[in-house]
Parts: sequence; C-alpha cells; structure tokens
Amino acid sequence: MSDLKIKAARWLVKETVSLHTRFRGKPAVNDGKITLLSVNYNSADGILRLLRSYHTFVGADAPAVIVENSRHDARIASIPGVKYIRPFGNLHHGLGLDYGMRQVETEFTLICDPDSAIIGPDFANRMITLAGKKGIAGIESAHWIYHPICLLFRTEWWKAGGFSMQEKWPWYDVAGEITVLNQGRDPDTLLNRTRIAGPRFKYPIYLIEVYEDLFTNTYLGSRISSSESDEQLGLPRSLVQPLHGQWERWVGDIIEGAATPADFPFEPAVYDPGIYDQAPGT
Repeated sequence: MSDLKIKAARWLVKETVSLHTRFRGKPAVNDGKITLLSVNYNSADGILRLLRSYHTFVGADAPAVIVENSRHDARIASIPGVKYIRPFGNLHHGLGLDYGMRQVETEFTLICDPDSAIIGPDFANRMITLAGKKGIAGIESAHWIYHPICLLFRTEWWKAGGFSMQEKWPWYDVAGEITVLNQGRDPDTLLNRTRIAGPRFKYPIYLIEVYEDLFTNTYLGSRISSSESDEQLGLPRSLVQPLHGQWERWVGDIIEGAATPADFPFEPAVYDPGIYDQAPGT
C-alpha cells in the first residue's frame, strides 16, 4: 500500500473515533467482564501465547480483540471468540488500540503487549479489585504512566469520548492521556513488581519482569525482528534473544500446567533504581 493510502487510512480512523464524532461503537455493559485488547505487528507468536494465557487463566470463553497492523494471520483469525480486525493500513500502536476499542462492549478493557502473559488464575480478580478504587489498574513498572504493557480500565471512559490511546511525544507514550486524566498513577492501583532478571536497561527496567506471580513481560520481544538497530533497541539482540527463548519456554510450561511462576528460570536481579537522565517515561 502506498504511503498516501496509509496516511489516508490513519486520517479516516482518527476521524471515526475523534472527539467531535464520538463514533465509538456500542456502549459498554456493566457486566463485570473483561475483554482483552492487543495490537499485532509482526509478533503473531507473542499474540498467540498471550491469548493462550488469557484463555487459560481468565476464561476459555473470555472475549478478545486483536488489531492486525501487519499481514493477515489465519492462526489468530481462527481462534473462537477472538475478534480479529485488520485495518486498511498500519495504524501503529495507539491509534490501533483506538480502532479496536470500538469492538469492546464489556465493563472492563484489558490491554496487554504481545510480549507479555498472564500466569496466575487470580489475575482478573486482582486487577478488578485494584480498579475498584479509581476504575483503573496497571503494573508497578518503571514507567510513570499506566503503561499498556498491562492496563485495565472501565470501558465506558473511552466510549464517552474522553481520551485517545495515541502517544503524544515527547510528553508521554501510548495510553499516557488516561494517566493524565487520572491525575497520575496511583500506587494503590498497581500489581507489585516482585521478580526481575537482567540485563537492566538505562532506566530501572529489566528484560524479564514478574508482577505478584500473576503477570509477566519481557522487553523487546515484539520488536526483535524489526529494522531497529541494537543501539535503538537499547540492548544487543545476541544478548536478549536467548533470554527471550527461556522466558517463552517458561511461560509456555506455566500455561500447560508443567511449571509454576515460582520455577523462575533466571538468576534474580537486585533492584537498582538508578538515576534518570531524563523524565521517567520519555
């Protein structure tokens, strides 16, 4: 698709979900249920693993919406209960989430990155309990925002047209606006980071992170096949790829019931807050 057509596609989606049209799909139902939303870009294996973890620990029939920014993948499209949407151009992450939100109708939306997984049966109840305070819950990552690595919130907020998921550089990343509207990230609404393994990035972010043995993520997993250089990624591929493989096998075993979160296959790192060279989250 030409650059002009892709730009036209993005403009059309922005207009569709904009504040002045508010064409944001059917309203949310106060049913206490969750819909998983994620965006795929050349990371189908990660999306499939995320969906397996979600259907294993949240519910076999729990709804999910996947927005496809790359090529059609029949493996994802054929999963029962998954709404698989492929727009007419790569919408990127934030606008892709906006596009997918139109398909969400449950009381809560759960956004997760493709290189993350749910690893405990109490995950959904814990997140909804945390969201009971302000209608939003996330993870205690090193970011200052409610990062879409793992973010749960009341769907009706987005349906009302109050915010967009789009990033606004240099001020904040994807989903940063929801943090601003909530006057910051409340520590009492977060899953605590309880296990980490190096290497460590420039910020106090570690390649492998676990939250209360309910959720885990690895950084760069969904970007490792990109055209970005090792310098842009922040760590060399030769270093992180073997660790990604270990993480993937461990998560796969947890999903299959052959391992537990306690079987953490890494040498635990000692948390080092470090010094930020620039504002957190930028």
